[in-house]
Amino acid sequence: MEADTLQFGIEKAKVKWGAFIHNMGLGRTMSANTMNGRYDPTSGPGPTVVVQNANGEKRVLAVTKTVKEARDRLAATEKDFKTLNTAQWCERYDVPLSFVSG
Repeated sequence: MEADTLQFGIEKAKVKWGAFIHNMGLGRTMSANTMNGRYDPTSGPGPTVVVQNANGEKRVLAVTKTVKEARDRLAATEKDFKTLNTAQWCERYDVPLSFVSG
C-alpha cells in the first residue's frame, strides 16, 4: 500500500444554517399554548475523522464528541494504515477495497 494513497483528516462540525433560520422563525411564531413546531438541531455531528482517496472521494471513519478524541482516533487510524495490509485495514474500518485502490 502506498503511503500517499489516502489522506486522513479531521473535519469540524458544521452549522446547519437552514435549521438555524427555521428555529429563529419558530421562536417568534410559537406561543405557549401551541408548541406544535419542532426545533431542529443546528449543528451536525461532532468532529469527524475522514479519509480521502486519490479520486477525491471522502468517507467518514469516526464521529467523535471532542477534537481531542478526534485527534486520538486519527492517530490510531493512520498508524493502522501504515502497519496493516490493505485488506485488513479496510475490514477494520469498514472501507471497500475499491475505495483505497481508486
